[in-house]
Amino acid sequence: NEKKKLNQVSYKKVKGLLFKYHFKYMRNQIEIHNYLTILLNENGLLTIKIMFNEQDKIQSIDYIKSIVQSCANNLIDKLDKLQGIYLMSKRLQSIDMSIIKIESINVFLITNQTISLDTFRRMLTQVEIRQFFEAKETISKEKDKQNDILLMYYKKFGKKQQDDTETDKKGITVNIKDNPFKLDSSIITIYGGYNLTQLQTIVNEIFVTNLLMKKPEFTTQISTIFDDLESEEEQEKQIKERSNIKILRQRGVKIFSSKCQKPRQPIIDDNLIIDKNRTMIYENNKYICPNDKYPYPGFTPDNIPCCFKFQGKGMAQNIKNKEIYETIVQPSNFTVTIEENEHGESINSFETLVIKVISDGQLYGFNIDSPYYYVSYSPEDVDFPLKHIHNDDLILKIKQKEDEEPLMSIWLEAVPLSQLISKPSKSKCQHQPDFEKANRLINDVCKHHSKNKFFGYNINSYPCCFDKERPLFNIKKIKEKDSTKQHILITDKLLNEKRQGLLPPGLNKLLNEIIKPDTNGTFLRWGVNQNELSFLNCVLEAIEHKTESMTINNTTELKRYLTVYIKNNKDEFEKLNNGTISLKYTFDEYIKEINNHIHWIDVIDLLTRVLKCNIFILDVPYIETESTKIFDYNNIKLVCDFFSLIDKTKPFIIMIKKQNAFEMVVYNTAVKWDKKSQKIEILKDKKTKSIINFIFNYNTNDTITSNIVNFLLEYNLSSCVKENEYPENFKYDQLYDINDIVKILNKTPNKIDLQLVNNFNKVNYIVTKNKIIIPIKETGIIDLPKVQFEDYIDTNLLNINEYNTQIKNLNKYLKTPIKLLGITLDNDDKINSVITNFGQFIPLNPIDKTKIKESLEILPMKYYHDIDQFLANKKQNINPEIEWNKKIETLNDKIYKIKKDLGESFINDNISKNQIINIIKTPMISRSEKINNIVNYLQQKLNLNNITSSDMQFILKHIANEMINDNIENLLLNNLITSNVFNPDEIVKRNNESIWLNLDDIKKWIKKFKQQD
Repeated sequence: NEKKKLNQVSYKKVKGLLFKYHFKYMRNQIEIHNYLTILLNENGLLTIKIMFNEQDKIQSIDYIKSIVQSCANNLIDKLDKLQGIYLMSKRLQSIDMSIIKIESINVFLITNQTISLDTFRRMLTQVEIRQFFEAKETISKEKDKQNDILLMYYKKFGKKQQDDTETDKKGITVNIKDNPFKLDSSIITIYGGYNLTQLQTIVNEIFVTNLLMKKPEFTTQISTIFDDLESEEEQEKQIKERSNIKILRQRGVKIFSSKCQKPRQPIIDDNLIIDKNRTMIYENNKYICPNDKYPYPGFTPDNIPCCFKFQGKGMAQNIKNKEIYETIVQPSNFTVTIEENEHGESINSFETLVIKVISDGQLYGFNIDSPYYYVSYSPEDVDFPLKHIHNDDLILKIKQKEDEEPLMSIWLEAVPLSQLISKPSKSKCQHQPDFEKANRLINDVCKHHSKNKFFGYNINSYPCCFDKERPLFNIKKIKEKDSTKQHILITDKLLNEKRQGLLPPGLNKLLNEIIKPDTNGTFLRWGVNQNELSFLNCVLEAIEHKTESMTINNTTELKRYLTVYIKNNKDEFEKLNNGTISLKYTFDEYIKEINNHIHWIDVIDLLTRVLKCNIFILDVPYIETESTKIFDYNNIKLVCDFFSLIDKTKPFIIMIKKQNAFEMVVYNTAVKWDKKSQKIEILKDKKTKSIINFIFNYNTNDTITSNIVNFLLEYNLSSCVKENEYPENFKYDQLYDINDIVKILNKTPNKIDLQLVNNFNKVNYIVTKNKIIIPIKETGIIDLPKVQFEDYIDTNLLNINEYNTQIKNLNKYLKTPIKLLGITLDNDDKINSVITNFGQFIPLNPIDKTKIKESLEILPMKYYHDIDQFLANKKQNINPEIEWNKKIETLNDKIYKIKKDLGESFINDNISKNQIINIIKTPMISRSEKINNIVNYLQQKLNLNNITSSDMQFILKHIANEMINDNIENLLLNNLITSNVFNPDEIVKRNNESIWLNLDDIKKWIKKFKQQD
């Protein structure tokens, strides 16, 4: 607490590993989000803390246990699959067979009558009351009685029998305070109860004491004792407003009080009937704004649901339908009259502006033959505001107007639909429309202006207000936008589309001061549409919405482009992400994922292949508290892409990732960063043409401090790429890289013909035209004919003599020749493999060892060509060793279960526990006698009716022997039991990870790199 006052970070030391686990459950057919904490103790026991709110009304302990069991099993499953440094950790077992015990229960009770704290405090001096309660401590602020808390012990129920700690001897802690949210009410909090009956008893005693306080004889007696004290001052109680944050978080809403303050927080109520303007449906939740001061729901720039003074129509952050961002339209200033009919009769008519949809109709369901629409501002059309014009006379009129002027056009620049319904910035439109007033009267959005009262679209397709009606026709040319000299934002908030901002502090210093190109300019952030597809939006922005063969208008068209590519190149599917995609998805599943919401990790390799580029991602980590989220710019991570092959000849895209949002790093030649003043300056030299670079290129003549790509490549190599470092006396040579060996043998008689794919979708061997198998560094599948390893070795292997002859011819072309060091024999004494100077075995067609022409050392080991099938669990062979291990595991599991039963039985039996300790420590009898005596006690403790085992005596003697050896900690007697079962099949390969060092370490790395260079 002292550190908290000084704004210093403090940590709680926990003996074990503490997890905060998110889970969901249903309440009145509503999905509720909650958290529990799971402490994995050093002894293997799990301590789980779960809390429910008063609205939940959960009365079934069995239901709570089922939630705890499900969450614990899910966590254990995830822990057992951890890689890296956790590979050698002992695997945890499911708790399905474990005993779940209630350690303690805390309750929070709201009363319907006030408990006078001062009077109750005085009652604690009475003998009748002191036999139940004892004052512990009082926290009180004289000026603020609402924060007064009475802390006391309830003494009738003390500590459990097995507890020895001095701190809990006084009793169970009880707190009482006034309810700040309700008149004539108090809050009772009880900590560390053992069962519900006990807690009910304590509450009853408090109520009885409260009734006694009102009896005259007690009142007179108390007033006599405390006659020197001032009488209680009756204060007018101010009711606090309860925060909605907890309820919102229960429904899965990410909300912070620093971003959406208490008066502006919405409530979630699916049954309340209220004005539609005050409600909002988002992600299956109905948000309502109850505060009349902030009646309109919407979203903050951080995508947090909140309430506002104004409706927020036209605010970009309130547009949540991704189709609105992806639908490409061309607006016009051509006015038409729309007539609404019902039962063949006209019921309403209004004027509007014609919009032409140019997005692919097959993707969105638009009418390709008649792509004419208008924007509807009706509340019913808020999800998708385009309405189709289907009147034949109107369509004919629009088509005639299109052809009226051959050199002119009624259509303006093509833009996303979101631009037409969003309030433009002042730089795009000086006289902004007010979409709060949008209705069927076309010019009402402009009536707040004194002169500019006519609504229309400017040449760049932004909605705006004008002093007269806009001209209908415009010249058919696209006006170039100059984004180089726009205003530069210096905050770290996510940028709107096509806005520029300063880089985060450390990254800005690195890229604009340490890594500085020779040309004038500055590295900046570039904003894109921040929807769930911001990663793809960054890619589209970088390639300028076009490829070598076509224009790509939006992410949906990009997904379709990727889908067509992968369907036409099915062989590429098995190569994606080094072969891991085909292990994760089937081909059809992957196609479906691409067109839904695929994770960026699963599509990055496909993007780099299709668009012929490289992608670097800088990930900004964050620290999340209950009230806010803070990004840690000092520890930005360079994401190691283990799946995509970096091609230096192709351009590089650089992105910044903040949680699930992506922005781009660009280079603006019209902006200068002043190192001395630490300020940004926009250059005004009209002679120099300003440009923004969205992509960057590698240059062999540049250094790591003059080219950002050179820096990132070298840093990636030194931190992400695993290097094989061999000891000086290592007798094996380094394996060839697949690309190097293919290039070396390309124009020789031994050209590479095949790659052999193992059961993990990786390549360890390649094969020449002469059937020579060459070991290589493990890699993903490349552009070569491929065959499964097991299929190839059935009929295509060379024997040892043939392989030796072919190797001699092959070595003429290799810098590091292949040498044969030794052979292995199968169970029939036939030569089935040879080991090379690269430390890898080459499978051979078996021949008798006597037929070898050039003698080689016979190695004292066996070679099994199907080992990968066993490791991948695609093949199993039950041999005597495996059966023996299974028997041992079964026995260990049986011992563990019996130990658990015994440990439970000793919890409330100190007599038996002490008797066994006396047997263990007595020097008067031998070990065998001690074991027999302990076994007799254990048999009495066990319920043998529930345990059937022919080797029970052996197991009990084994446990007794362990108890004698463990005569200090006495783990079993204290119910601290762990399982000995460990599954070695869980071991998998570990991956590397790179972290972007802080600025001082980066400088040291650059200095070290230059010295090595």
